Amino acid sequence: MRHYYAVRQSRTTNSEESGDVENELFLTAFQFEYSYVQNISQQKQISSKLVDELHKKISMDQMVYMQNGS
Repeated sequence: MRHYYAVRQSRTTNSEESGDVENELFLTAFQFEYSYVQNISQQKQISSKLVDELHKKISMDQMVYMQNGS
């Protein structure tokens, strides 16, 4: 994931507007990931331990994106 974010960031233009749109899209994607994990957790499809691990990974990816993308 980190590599993907780095590649996407290097391909973006320097336009502030396109950067804002891209940031919004990535943040929305992270929110969808959190929501998906929450939904399958509520359906008892995965363990609470796995939920915690997935949340940590999503948070780490989001933090890396924000550090490299902002």
